[in-house]
Amino acid sequence: MKPSFEALLEPICQEMDVELLAVKLHGSGSSRNTLRVTIDRAGGVSSIILESISRALSLQLDAHDIIANVYTLEVSSPGLDWPLTTEQDFRRYLGDFIHVHMQDGQTFQGECQAVDSAIVQLQDSKGKQHSLPIQSMMKAVRAINWKKKNKQKRVFS
Repeated sequence: MKPSFEALLEPICQEMDVELLAVKLHGSGSSRNTLRVTIDRAGGVSSIILESISRALSLQLDAHDIIANVYTLEVSSPGLDWPLTTEQDFRRYLGDFIHVHMQDGQTFQGECQAVDSAIVQLQDSKGKQHSLPIQSMMKAVRAINWKKKNKQKRVFS
């Protein structure tokens, strides 16, 4: 029995101290397959880590011959639009600016300050605290706090 993609990836991810977010095989059965792997960790993932995981996984895939045809391996980190849906997702981005759409139509933006018992504590730009239940969120993603970015002075030499 051939191991699953996840079974091959988990030890590699643990060794590199990253979290496996998604594994998808596209074009299965065709002459050209693409295996997309999405990983992340608090503070982000460097290109060195992405490259290391790609190399290690490629060796494992070749050794176990899981994908019969020619394939392309893509290892990446999630973008800003990656949905945050679990406590672990929000914990990974503590201190980051997030944008939340609630099922009742309300929207919130602010710094993700804490996560406990499926409740996200968010502080908006006015300093107001909001306790947002994850189960009541329609969509939550990371965002850029443009007001804070514009206030930061950039010094070029």
